[in-house]
Amino acid sequence: MEGSQQARELLGKHHLQEAAGPRRVLVLHHDMGLEEGLKVLAEHKILSAPVLRRPAGTQKIQFADDWPEDQPFPHVIGFAGVFDILGAILQELEDIVGAEDLEKGGILRVMRELEKRAPSIAAKELVHVRGTDGDFVFQEAAGKPLLQTIVRSFLVPHDVGTVPEEKVLPSLRTPDKSWKVHRLALYDEAGRLTTIVSQTDVVRFLLQHAAELGEIKDKTVEELRLGMPKNVFVISGDTSTLVAFDKMYKMGLTAAGVVEKKSGILVGNLSVADLRSTEFDQIGKLAVPVSEYLLLQKGVRRASRAESGLNKGNRNSFTGQVLATCSPDSTLLDVIESMVLHCVHHVYIVGNAGVAVGVVSPSDILDLLSLRTLW
Repeated sequence: MEGSQQARELLGKHHLQEAAGPRRVLVLHHDMGLEEGLKVLAEHKILSAPVLRRPAGTQKIQFADDWPEDQPFPHVIGFAGVFDILGAILQELEDIVGAEDLEKGGILRVMRELEKRAPSIAAKELVHVRGTDGDFVFQEAAGKPLLQTIVRSFLVPHDVGTVPEEKVLPSLRTPDKSWKVHRLALYDEAGRLTTIVSQTDVVRFLLQHAAELGEIKDKTVEELRLGMPKNVFVISGDTSTLVAFDKMYKMGLTAAGVVEKKSGILVGNLSVADLRSTEFDQIGKLAVPVSEYLLLQKGVRRASRAESGLNKGNRNSFTGQVLATCSPDSTLLDVIESMVLHCVHHVYIVGNAGVAVGVVSPSDILDLLSLRTLW
């Protein structure tokens, strides 16, 4: 890609640890219920964390470095995240998701049924949840060039390792080779987790070093074909939230654009992150339409159709959200700034008619700058 040489040089001379920064590694535990796991993730505003299987009789810890140094570190059984917990919830509600009542507007009956099942779902332990959105690498990867980590771990996570194969703990390797992972946990010789770095961390690092990105940062989304043309998965605001989440999960998507039914105008974003703030004793809210669910999550009153609309940078009255959007004429730097400013993983590309014509994720940005196809 013309103009990307300086960006690759930037990623080649800086190391993974520089993007990670000083951060303690939050951990979950195998015997946590789904509700407790979601609350921990919500409290720390993250989407996924490593899960420990502690020896019997030992206490839960909040961070990996809380574990006593004179004791062997607990076995790490993988990552568990909001997307994975959503899958576990949907599994328990499989018969409801396809219920005719949801299609015919029988929301109250479905809400009561959801609330009836809430206690048993909340208590389901994380040991039964298999995560796919994280990988584990030996700590020497911290000193590797960012470019190498992006290409060999974030974008092609399992085909090629970032560390010699003999140093990768077999128990920590994820058998699913079809996912791009969004976070890496580094561990030392003793198997202790030392650092976590995510794709979002790398995007934040790019913004901090924007002056070193070169001329590519000033090229437009349309010129770069960044995130477009792409079929954006959208749902109508009157779709049941439970049905919408089910469709997203089956498609392997963590977000969906929310549109006004008649016009197709983008008015919101439904993300698995929204599930974090759903209390299990109020799980019945999943039966309501997406637009109402988002308003309930934000604590905003429902607006009339006449008030609804898309206003870049302002709270949308239809969903109560401030959308992260750009136009085809926005520059790469504009998109990076929007992603970091709004703390989101998706920036929607909106055309003149207010319709989403593309969407940019951290993976798209890293793929563009690393020119992965050349490796």
